[in-house]
Amino acid sequence: LYKKKHDLWSYYNILGNKILVENYLNGRLDGESIYYYPNGTISESQMYSNGMKNGSSKIFYSSGNINMSGNYLNDKLHGTALFYFNTDTIQLESKGFYYFGLKDSTWFFYDERGEVVSIDRYSKGKLLNSE
Repeated sequence: LYKKKHDLWSYYNILGNKILVENYLNGRLDGESIYYYPNGTISESQMYSNGMKNGSSKIFYSSGNINMSGNYLNDKLHGTALFYFNTDTIQLESKGFYYFGLKDSTWFFYDERGEVVSIDRYSKGKLLNSE
């Protein structure tokens, strides 16, 4: 008899290390899913609703430092997204806005000192200009 996944599911590799924790509701991803690197640090934390990425998302470097934070709407990046350098201090590499998975509005790019190195303007995925 086929049963749909429900509640918390944890997955482990052959060595017994946790590689994934997911939440299900009636066979669909629902709630937070956490993915792990082989070294045990979190690689990604993602919210799901009704089987689709919806809500906050964070991606991490294997060092444990944050790589990206943003939001999803119906499986597409949507809203402000922040990208970081792989440093022990939280150092912004770029920030911008996504419109249903497409870069939109003004994007700022920084060097490791925090200085703006370029500014790109997008309209629903199309680069309008760069300075």
